[in-house]
Amino acid sequence: MKSAAVRLVVALAVAALGVIPVPGAAAGDTGVQPVTIYVNRKMIEPELPPVVKNGRVLVPMRAVFEALEAAVSWDLETRTATVKRWDVEIKLTIDATVAYRNGAPLQLDVPARLINDRTFVPLRFVAEALGGKADWDAATRTVWITGPRKPVSWREIPVDQLPQVLRYAYQEAVSGRWSNPDWGDTLWSHFQEGGKTYALFVWANRPTTGYSVTLEDVYEDKGQLVIELTCLQPEPGAEVERRVTHPHFALVVDKFYMGSKWLTLNEEPACFHPSE
Repeated sequence: MKSAAVRLVVALAVAALGVIPVPGAAAGDTGVQPVTIYVNRKMIEPELPPVVKNGRVLVPMRAVFEALEAAVSWDLETRTATVKRWDVEIKLTIDATVAYRNGAPLQLDVPARLINDRTFVPLRFVAEALGGKADWDAATRTVWITGPRKPVSWREIPVDQLPQVLRYAYQEAVSGRWSNPDWGDTLWSHFQEGGKTYALFVWANRPTTGYSVTLEDVYEDKGQLVIELTCLQPEPGAEVERRVTHPHFALVVDKFYMGSKWLTLNEEPACFHPSE
């Protein structure tokens, strides 16, 4: 498979909430520059930059949590921050190594700190306390944070189980009658019927075998259906059969959604990136 096609959202296999170690950072170092933070693929620029304590990245809590669309409040008397998003409530006290998620304790390797009157917290705790994910790219000194996702009930289905309007769209795409100067032979669409949402993605008229479309995740964000996928093309020199192929997938979600959003997770998308 094409090496450039790697997921930007990396699930970290960790047994407990902690912090992200920074290779080469000395204990007590006051900062590592530059450190770039991306939250849900958007770069944020907090008022104060991240710092490093004992080789661990700490970030300004309010800036990152609010980028994750969480509400943040501060109790000056107890020096405790409270974060709320959906049905999750996080309580975190300055200098404590234990936070609380809906009343259950969470251990921190590095306590929250006040720096220039701003609360700084361990990076991975920020994302994973809410059920998200975090990754540190040491080579580029970049932090990737993906916020919590609201799961939906969905299943993949064959094209012949789609509503008639989407079956027709599929036939238009694979027959070459679908035409758009911006999208080429890439078609994505959704349709509501019977209280459900159906979705179709077609990367039509590929010249050989070896092309593929992989459905990565389906979730809800701000009342919108979000579908993540990866498009892969054959590696140079790969053995392929010269015939036209139409990589695709179809799915149904057991809920009515007015809108949908499609994201490709390739660093260099092999097919059109419909979210941009």
